[in-house]
Amino acid sequence: MLLTTHALVGVALGYTQPTLIRGLLLSLASHYVLDAIPHLEHRSYDVVIKFMNNPRGPEARGMLSLFVFDGLLGLVVPFFIFPLANFYDGFYILCFIGASMLPDALNGLYVYVPNRFVSAHFKFHQFFHFLILKRHWLQDHIFIGLLVQAVFAMLVIYLL
Repeated sequence: MLLTTHALVGVALGYTQPTLIRGLLLSLASHYVLDAIPHLEHRSYDVVIKFMNNPRGPEARGMLSLFVFDGLLGLVVPFFIFPLANFYDGFYILCFIGASMLPDALNGLYVYVPNRFVSAHFKFHQFFHFLILKRHWLQDHIFIGLLVQAVFAMLVIYLL
């Protein structure tokens, strides 16, 4: 899923909790649940595989640009959607965004600085990506993949 989708859903769910810790845990857990929904936001899944296998190859610049842009968007958009009554609300939003994006940040570490912890997390994370389907049926249907994410994020925000 896009980092922006993770951020919006993570903040929406985190805000429903009475304590920061419970909100952080729910925001973090939402990342894995969202990744279990078949989705695609890149040109094709093969591009992602090429990037993972060769993070300094020709696909890397485009993928990194997408990740950075999406991450920045995910840091900004929630502040326009969720009300800020005081400073603490902004702090909570940042915390929920961080928790909801953390698994993908750890995957970035796996690509560039693999170690036992991030390798174990990468396998755990991939389990959720392929929980429903072994290979995304959305492989070359980016519009449908983005639509699934947008509808789901709007639904969660609306219902909460």
